Amino acid sequence: MVKRKNKEIIKSEDSNGKAVTVAVVKPNSSKVKQAQLAYNKAFRAALESGALLRQKLDSYMREQEIWDDNKEKQYQDLIEKLNENEKTLAEGGIKLSEGKEAAIEMRVNREEFRNLISERTAMDGNTAEGQADNARFNHLVYLSIVDEKTGKPFFENVEDYEEKAGEPYSAAAAAELARMMYDLDPNYDKNLPENEFLSDYGFVNDDLRLIDKDGNLVDTEGRTVNEDGRLINEKGELIDKDGALLDEDYKYKVDTKPFLDEDGKEVPLASSGEEPEEEVKEEKATKKSTKQKTKTTTEDAKNAS
Repeated sequence: MVKRKNKEIIKSEDSNGKAVTVAVVKPNSSKVKQAQLAYNKAFRAALESGALLRQKLDSYMREQEIWDDNKEKQYQDLIEKLNENEKTLAEGGIKLSEGKEAAIEMRVNREEFRNLISERTAMDGNTAEGQADNARFNHLVYLSIVDEKTGKPFFENVEDYEEKAGEPYSAAAAAELARMMYDLDPNYDKNLPENEFLSDYGFVNDDLRLIDKDGNLVDTEGRTVNEDGRLINEKGELIDKDGALLDEDYKYKVDTKPFLDEDGKEVPLASSGEEPEEEVKEEKATKKSTKQKTKTTTEDAKNAS
């Protein structure tokens, strides 16, 4: 990405892997006014269709039992824990191992926090304001993403952008525009207090993955894992928490033996359609005995006559 004043060149690709280059130009006041008109139109349409106002979202979620006092308490508790651990890392003066524990706990708490509010965040996007915000931003994207050479809008209209919003180049350009407009930090995750601490003391790699002193990937408990976060042994083989070998489907790699009945005889699988070997022998013996008895009875009858 080549940086220029009020303009960024985005080199990306489409969903088929074809290279695509676009320019993102910071919108001027005229474009912002046009986008505001799109906001107003979308806001009115959302209200007419029955969309909730943002200020009524909390009461609606409680009525629908999506949010309650218990979740509110979890919300407040998580914020308190995050603040406490952030203060601990800022103050220092404790063992490095304790600082690492505090940082990892912050990671866990932050993930819990995001999961807790995810449904609320999704519903906020459906409020009248949420729908209008989305319409305004989409209009800004249409006006601000231009052809690198001609400077003309890259997309034919807003609908064209919305149809292609899932393309890699569209997502990259929209993200850059958001950073321009709202001063978003591209290194937000890296600059979180817990990640700064873990990075400063060599507990994570450049991708913020936890590592041991030798640079091997580990989980929050310090156990070695692979790129997918699955536990592995020194040979790189998949294992469970107790060290037992697993295959790619999480099935144990063991020598499977047949199950036995109460008499210690092997029990075949019901799907195999096979009968136990001993039962087959007994059945054959019974049939043979029956035939012999029938033959003897017939011969006796002939002799008697």
